[in-house]
Amino acid sequence: MDRSRYLLKNMSLFTVSNMASKLLVFLLVPLYTNVLSEADYGIADVMQTTLLLLVPLLSLNAGEAALRYGIEYSDKRGSILRSGLKHVLRSAALTAVACLAVIVIMSTSGTGAGYRGHILIFALLFACNALYEFMLLYAQGSEKVEIMITGSICCTVITIISNILFLLVFKMGLYGYLFSQIAAFCISFVIMFRLLRAETLLKEVEDKELKTEMTRYGRGMLLYSTASWANNAIDRYFILFMLGSVQNGLYGVAYKIPAILTVFQRIFAQSFQMSATKEYREDDSGRFFGELFELYNAVMLTGCTGILMVLRPLAAFMFRKGFYEAWIMVPPLLISVIFGALEG
Repeated sequence: MDRSRYLLKNMSLFTVSNMASKLLVFLLVPLYTNVLSEADYGIADVMQTTLLLLVPLLSLNAGEAALRYGIEYSDKRGSILRSGLKHVLRSAALTAVACLAVIVIMSTSGTGAGYRGHILIFALLFACNALYEFMLLYAQGSEKVEIMITGSICCTVITIISNILFLLVFKMGLYGYLFSQIAAFCISFVIMFRLLRAETLLKEVEDKELKTEMTRYGRGMLLYSTASWANNAIDRYFILFMLGSVQNGLYGVAYKIPAILTVFQRIFAQSFQMSATKEYREDDSGRFFGELFELYNAVMLTGCTGILMVLRPLAAFMFRKGFYEAWIMVPPLLISVIFGALEG
């Protein structure tokens, strides 16, 4: 009963966080499709997709390691924070150097003048996103779910306010869209950092043995995280290079409807991850996990069916101008979300 209560408590907290955040962002889709062109949205989508690959890859899954060991070693969370932040900051520095090198090469060869600003912004976006994602997972691993939720909701609210400011007031287009994300990630990271009193935790002596174990764990997950990214995102690059940024923009916005289903998948996955870390050594853990998986499968399939029933009116509400034709891509994407959720 305790394990079920622990799971349900976390699920209720994650539901509040994810539903509030995703609902508000969901309502911004009509704004994006009305203000941004298909090409602009396509470029932004590729940048976000690239982040999904590079953040865990270059940081050696520091956030996942912080989640895994933060729950098990509650007395060493300061060391876990210090080790994880080192990996994240190192990855941000590496990305910045790589982006500057690409800009220099472009300037020397006289090519890609229109993309140099995007590459520079990407380096900043990477750093802010990597720090934000790490702090979310660290808070979750420290069982400070309330702080994690606070950070997530703050990120959403800041995104909405800055989007309205940059897109509608200053009319900055794609740059405004990207700057709003940078501001949201950066400010939310600082808020969580302060709420966790991380400056005090960083004073703890680093456990070298635990640091090595965390690094080994993160490296061991690289194949999984990279393969998952390839399954879910590599199609964006094929579309971009074969059909152009306009078609990629349509494809990217089509993903916004399956993202509704992804919300429920993420709520369960976040809660289950914490329970699994606590329960995997128990004798009857297999039965407990099996029952949860059956319930999870039923909920995902029911959600997929419900979305398909209201797909056309939902697309008419969300997709403006030339984006409406993206609705036809949604059904196969929903099926892929189902299989991706089960695999995850």
